[in-house]
Amino acid sequence: LGVFPFTGQPNDDGFLNSPQGQLLVKTQVDTQSYIDLYRLLLNSQTQNWNAPRTIRLGVRFNLN
Repeated sequence: LGVFPFTGQPNDDGFLNSPQGQLLVKTQVDTQSYIDLYRLLLNSQTQNWNAPRTIRLGVRFNLN
C-alpha cells in the first residue's frame, strides 16, 4: 500500500541509518539490543502490507 519516503521500501523507514538515529543508537546502553528491538517493532507493524487482490468467479455448468 505504501513505502517509506526515505528508503522507498515498505519494511524499512531508514531511521537507524539517519544521523538522528545513529546518535540515538550510540546513546543506548546496549546498541545491538536497541537495533534488534527497533527492527522487531518496525516489522510487527503491517501498515504497508496488504493481502493480494483476489477475484472470485462463480461458474455453473449445466450438462442436460
